[in-house]
Amino acid sequence: MKFRMALFFLVLTFHAYIGILSATLLPGSSNIARYLFAISDMVIVGLALTVFWRNRRYYGSIALWLFLLAALLTFIYNSHRMGITATLNGLREPAFFISSLIIIYDFFQSRVREMFVAHFTRFLLIFALLQIPVTVYQVISFGATDYVGGTFGWGGSGILTQLLFLIAFYFIVRKGSLPDGTAFDIKKVFLYSILLIPCALNETKISFIFLPLFFSLIALTSGKVYRAIPVIILSVLLGLFWEYFYSTNVQETRTVFDLQFIEKYMYSGSTNSEDMPRLARIPIMFHLMRGDVGAILLGFGYGLFGGANVLGMTQLGKSLSFLGGSKVLLFTVWIQGGLLAVLVIMFAMFGFMRQTQWSYYTLRRFKWFFFFSLLLMWVYNDAILFRTFAIMAAYFMVFIFVGGDAEEVQAAAGEQDESDEELPDDS
Repeated sequence: MKFRMALFFLVLTFHAYIGILSATLLPGSSNIARYLFAISDMVIVGLALTVFWRNRRYYGSIALWLFLLAALLTFIYNSHRMGITATLNGLREPAFFISSLIIIYDFFQSRVREMFVAHFTRFLLIFALLQIPVTVYQVISFGATDYVGGTFGWGGSGILTQLLFLIAFYFIVRKGSLPDGTAFDIKKVFLYSILLIPCALNETKISFIFLPLFFSLIALTSGKVYRAIPVIILSVLLGLFWEYFYSTNVQETRTVFDLQFIEKYMYSGSTNSEDMPRLARIPIMFHLMRGDVGAILLGFGYGLFGGANVLGMTQLGKSLSFLGGSKVLLFTVWIQGGLLAVLVIMFAMFGFMRQTQWSYYTLRRFKWFFFFSLLLMWVYNDAILFRTFAIMAAYFMVFIFVGGDAEEVQAAAGEQDESDEELPDDS
């Protein structure tokens, strides 16, 4: 078990830092990195298969069965234009995410659960803290641009922002919940909000959606209302800082909320290059599928946008290369695997919402923030197919699914109830 855990963390460490290493410390190593990516994918899928049977009733294992069956149907339908090599290459990203779910769930069901959670939590903290000096250096060197991706390097700013909000919320839940799980300790909220500094330094507009939602959910309490006041004050102060930095270094924030700007940014801007607006690809996809029921249900085949560097792109992939660049998850999944793949990936991503364990109040706040983040991804980016995000997201899904630290919270709540019973009756 410990050997499997070591392999798992080796893969996670590689993906978390290879972006900055290959871009700065080891320039020219991109080809080696691609082979290591393939090896790491095989390790994760292999680890999942070794524990698949004993976790066969877990929804992640069911999702893997459904995904492989759907992928087989997609391959059969598109075998005339998508070979087996290209298909296997295209299956790596979604298979990596679903396999991570199975592996992490298995660790949570094993005798090494506490050790695994402690190691993973420590990894998350180190990862999040390292982003601060790296992003500060990147802002000084390149300004608030797509280069401010932290250890992910160029183009990773959006994914980094999503991850840091999730990591900060996770730590606030685990370390900042009151013993009975009804509200948050404001000192811990302030402490772990420091992890969001890189989100204020890069130019990602999605922060203006996450920030108010983040603090709104933290401010909610099942206890006394006055506990929310310090959180509200902190959120206002951070919001003002966010607005000042963004307006000074990127653009006036009022343009971010302008409907015409949003429409141009997401849908109707230039469509003749990789800078095509994210949502503009979806109507083009449906136009290409028009009248082809098989393509609507099963897509055009996995590996459509892969193979450009090592395997070589397929003829269909070359003809659709203008659809490359920043893609939303709905487009990436549907055009490759069709509506069937969309339903399966949704099941894998949102199955954790159907918890089987008792859940405390602060954990439920995190669950709804995470749910919204995943839902937004379908029309914002395809971060769940990014290996580091996939592993960390899978961890959060399993953590929520099994009830987090529910046993400790229940024990604390029970002790609180007993102490309340001992108090004299005011009447």
